[in-house]
Amino acid sequence: MKLFILVFSFCVVISGNGQIKFELINAFSTTTKDFTTDHLNRIYLIDNNQIFKLNYAGDTLYVYSNKTLGNINCLDVNNTLRPILFFKENARIVVTDNTLSAQQNPYSLEDLDLYQAQLIATSLVDNGIWIYDQELFQLIKVNKEFERIYESGNLEQILQKDNLNPSQILEHQDKVYMVCPEQGILVFDIYGSYIKTIPLLDVGEIQIDDNIIYYQKEGNYYGYGLIGFQEVKIQLPFHTFEKIRLEKDRLIVLSKNKISIYSIGNK
Repeated sequence: MKLFILVFSFCVVISGNGQIKFELINAFSTTTKDFTTDHLNRIYLIDNNQIFKLNYAGDTLYVYSNKTLGNINCLDVNNTLRPILFFKENARIVVTDNTLSAQQNPYSLEDLDLYQAQLIATSLVDNGIWIYDQELFQLIKVNKEFERIYESGNLEQILQKDNLNPSQILEHQDKVYMVCPEQGILVFDIYGSYIKTIPLLDVGEIQIDDNIIYYQKEGNYYGYGLIGFQEVKIQLPFHTFEKIRLEKDRLIVLSKNKISIYSIGNK
């Protein structure tokens, strides 16, 4: 008997014989190469030094633009009231509100003696920020006053692995996940202490919901159960895509010059 697995975040349980119904509800053109989403049905288009916040109809609600800090390398909207932007080239972090208005002057990572910061992520625990520094090989947390409060230690020494090159940090519930395409997904506690490695390789970016990790790999879309440790390939109604985000019962898909939004249900 095939194992039952949670396939989508709105808590529909699909068996091995179950079928999923996708319905295209909207699509609009875009020139962006990257985007993200939040749980309030908002889409954020990332275009060099600008962010466009849209609704599912494709209407622009708010815009952030800063031509003095370089390109935006990371946008984290895990806290929808406090999106944070990372400008890697100039080692700056900008904290905004839900209208994408900057709340204070940019934070300089050099003020923390961090000179090769690669990634950042929001902490919902205390409005802090997680930072990964490639020179120190450390996962570091700062509080909302931008003071260092937790450090992982040198991860290459702790893991006895060379060439750590993570592509994403994500805090979810009481864990921090660092995605390393060559080593797997490193899991830390809320204080930055290493717990374990999830053996998913060649993955660049993840989402987590209902104890399932969602990710793209080799042109396909998968779910991996954090309880059953089973990987399932999700059958999609299209063949090619550049990026997928899953929010509740919606699948938001970036393909060439287009974003499509699908509703999800049972056949």
